[in-house]
Amino acid sequence: MRLFILILLTLNITIYSQEQPQQNPKEDVAKKIDANSVEKGDDVDEEKNNKNLEAHENNKGEDREKKDEQVDNNKSDEKNKGANREENDEQQVEVKEKPKPQRHRIIVIGKLVKTKPLTMKKPSEYVLEDDMLYKGADYYVGDLYIHSTKKRDLSDLENRVVMVHGYLEKDLNKVLEVIGECPENYGEQESMQQIRSDWVDDETGYSIGHSSTEALKQVSYVRYYKIQKCKGFRAKKYLDSKKVEIIFHNHLRKSISDLKLVAHYESVFGKPVPMYQDKKIASLSPGEKASFVIPMTIASIKKYRLHAVKACADANDLHIDINEIIENE
Repeated sequence: MRLFILILLTLNITIYSQEQPQQNPKEDVAKKIDANSVEKGDDVDEEKNNKNLEAHENNKGEDREKKDEQVDNNKSDEKNKGANREENDEQQVEVKEKPKPQRHRIIVIGKLVKTKPLTMKKPSEYVLEDDMLYKGADYYVGDLYIHSTKKRDLSDLENRVVMVHGYLEKDLNKVLEVIGECPENYGEQESMQQIRSDWVDDETGYSIGHSSTEALKQVSYVRYYKIQKCKGFRAKKYLDSKKVEIIFHNHLRKSISDLKLVAHYESVFGKPVPMYQDKKIASLSPGEKASFVIPMTIASIKKYRLHAVKACADANDLHIDINEIIENE
């Protein structure tokens, strides 16, 4: 019986051993390696993921910084644009507020005289420093040249007292027109005679017919747009021819301030010497008359004879310079 039990146990052990699979040591090692690799791979992937997350966060931070910087730049650009607009607005305001140069409107009353070459005063031509001959203004009234861009026939008004409406301007170079080369010995004979300082103008001096660009810059003239006859001034001789009455009648619509009636005398013998007498009128209202009675001759140390009579006044918008030569009988 005991023997039978031992045999059964031996058979069971043998059968169990045959049923159990044989394990390969190499496979165990491979499995261990794979397990370690999986664990390490998981660690690597996790580390990569962490790095990717960090990089992504960093990129987000950089993007946010760039966006903030771009916003700041945009704000700065807007500020600069606003500042530029303000500067432009200020410049535009300055341009708008900058006053334009006003033209000096003036009325001139005097005798209209046609200019001629080589006269001591108000010549029609000038030789300048380039040795060229230039044509100037065609007429003058009183002590001012007059000029117009439009050609006008003023022959009917010559040697008459006129009223000129226009604008007072400076620099006679603006009206000059070149004629050609300077003729030989131009003005030499006229400049050799004995000349008194009050017989010539500043722009020529004693060199008759000659001037310079710089000197002509100082010469004023009237650019006129209207000219008409003007009544109101005359010199009336008395019947005995010993006295003359200067009469000025104000035909303007405004009062005339500081009007002067002047008698111009010249010495009879020896070197010519001038002498003047005048009457001042503080204010002459529209329609009023002023008169001044003067002798034809004056005897003092020298004998003087009446040469001319004048009426003159100088205001901002009115210039009167009437000169009438008195013919001696």
